[in-house]
Formats: sequence, C-alpha cells, structure tokens
Amino acid sequence: MPILNELTSPSEAPPQVFRSPKEARAAYPVIERVEDVFSEQLTDNVRFDFFRMDESVEEWVQLLGPDVLFLTHPHESARLTHDFVTTHDAYSQPIGNKLRNDLYTAPWIHDMGELKIEGEGVGDIAFDKKTEDDEHKEMKIFESVITALAQPQDAADLLNVYHSIAMDKQSPLGQRFNAIERVGYTETAMRSYLGYRGQRIENWQGLSGNVLRNQIPALLDMAKTYPYVDIFLSENKTVLSAMFRDIAGKDVPFNKNGEAAYEPSQLINAKNAWESSAYS
Repeated sequence: MPILNELTSPSEAPPQVFRSPKEARAAYPVIERVEDVFSEQLTDNVRFDFFRMDESVEEWVQLLGPDVLFLTHPHESARLTHDFVTTHDAYSQPIGNKLRNDLYTAPWIHDMGELKIEGEGVGDIAFDKKTEDDEHKEMKIFESVITALAQPQDAADLLNVYHSIAMDKQSPLGQRFNAIERVGYTETAMRSYLGYRGQRIENWQGLSGNVLRNQIPALLDMAKTYPYVDIFLSENKTVLSAMFRDIAGKDVPFNKNGEAAYEPSQLINAKNAWESSAYS
C-alpha cells in the first residue's frame, strides 16, 4: 500500500484504469453508458465542491487527485477495493467468490445516485451534512439510471449491490465498503494538506479538518477489525499526526456556503482519540 506523500501528482502519474471484468462484469456496460449519457456532469463536477473557492475544476483535480472528479472517482474507489481485498487475502481473511464479485461491483456504481436528472438530485453532499432524505433521493436517482441503462437482469443485480452494500453500512460487505470509502476520504484530506509543488487548495484547512473530524475516530475503530485500515493508518501516521497538530485548535475556516467547515470541539475529540491510539 503506497504512503500518500510518496505518490506523484495525478498530472505526472501514468493513467491507471483498474478493471476486473470477471468480478464486476454487470457494472461495466452500465458504466460506459453512464459515462456517455452524463459525460458533461462527470467531467465538469467535482467532489468536495463545498470547499472549492476560486479553483477551476482542472486546478481542483490537479491539487487533490483523480478521486475528486466524478468521472474518475469510481476508478479510484475500485483501486482501494482491490487493495482491501488483496490485503485481507494476505492476512488469511479471504472474501468468498460471490461476495467478492459484489464488493468489486460496488465502487463502480455507488455514487450514481449523486447524478442530477432534469434538475432533480442532491449531488455531492458533505459527509456530516447528509440526511436520510438525501439518501432516499439518491436511491430514486440511482434506480432511474439503472433501470433506463441496464439490461433487466443486470439492473436487478446492481440494485441489490447498491442497496445491500453502498447504502447499507451495517451489512457485512457494507461495513467493508464503508471502511474503503473512509480511507478514500482521508487520502483526499492528506492531499489537501500536503499540496502539490508548493501549492494547496485555498481552503485546505477546512477540507482536511472536516475529514479528520468525520473519519479518524471511525477508522481507529475499524482498524481493530480490518488489517487494510490498520496498515493505512500505520503507514500514514506521520502526516496524519502533523495534520492534527497544524489544524486542531486553530480558527475554524468556512466553506463557500458560509458555514463552519467543522465543529472545533469534535475535531479536538478526534485529535485526542488519535493521540491515545497506537499510531500517534
């Protein structure tokens, strides 16, 4: 597993497309149709947009990596899922073939509910701001997209994966995918903090502090169960400790909607949990 501050910028790295057709075969025809039908949205919209100030889409992606672009986010999620599965294989915690197929499918479809159709849809919402009503709207959008673009049997399979993994964080595979997503959020926060060629996004503190507050306590708990998370935290403990040191206790910045980026006392609680852990 790479240590994040040793990675090259996405502008310097060769393009990587991780695909495992055997495991996620039902998703690929749909992905291709979605990329065609919704190409404008996928190439013009970015994740964590509520922290984007004056940066263009191109600058946002260059500084934060391909995981923040709607078009390439599924590829990055698939990469993390592959790392999760192979790590657990190495630690004698294999996932059975049927479950593996479903888990490999989830990253390709999990955010299709964030698309907007004829003005309907919620888009990308901050982790700590998403409500049950938002999730219901995402489910309706997802069902509309899948039933329109997938063959009936594939649509049924993908709907099952979506509801039982992407949207159910308590199911066995949902818990695993939740861990994978949280690692992805944290990688983006680390990129925000580290910057690229001496440049950071303007609101790096807001994005990074928000993610630390939302993800680190959960990841510390998940590391007890999942070797993949334990390794991720161990390999990146130096930069995560620096992030807490440089962000917690400082004045809280606002996102572009004028809201505080995070609750300062909750970030302090996350910092205390981190510093009480074996990784600090």
